[in-house]
Amino acid sequence: MRRLTSTESTASIIIYFSLMCAVAGLCTLPFGWIWPTADQLVALVLIGVIGGASHIFLPESFRYAPGSVTAPFDYAAIPWGTALGYMLFGEVPGRDLARAPSWVETPAGNGRSGRNVVSIYTAILFKVLSTACFAVMGACARWAGEVFPVGEVVFSRSFFAIIPVA
Repeated sequence: MRRLTSTESTASIIIYFSLMCAVAGLCTLPFGWIWPTADQLVALVLIGVIGGASHIFLPESFRYAPGSVTAPFDYAAIPWGTALGYMLFGEVPGRDLARAPSWVETPAGNGRSGRNVVSIYTAILFKVLSTACFAVMGACARWAGEVFPVGEVVFSRSFFAIIPVA
């Protein structure tokens, strides 16, 4: 991804990836898609839009700082996922959560990155926003996966992910 951001725009990365995934999801159409109600269609569109937003934030984080600076913030998915699992599905965290890191230091402040502090914090902000959007989209996709075939969810998530780019 880091290499792609040096030669491609964020929009082109998202469009190519989303279209490839949408085509793959569309291939499952003959295997029994379910026609969504109006409310369900809105939910499927929102899954795509939130997923698209997360894909906008991720490459932008790589534009401002190397992945080694923002990688520790992938762990932000743990509290997001835990909170969403509890609120939406009533899942109570188990003992395995205690083994997860509660805090991960970032090398952002060590002065060796060759980038200014503002760009590093901007990269971290984009990474945290991306992680939050992925967590919300994942929770919504989990709900959709209980109602719709997986291929239909993949298509919707990928096809409608193009909306934030437009």
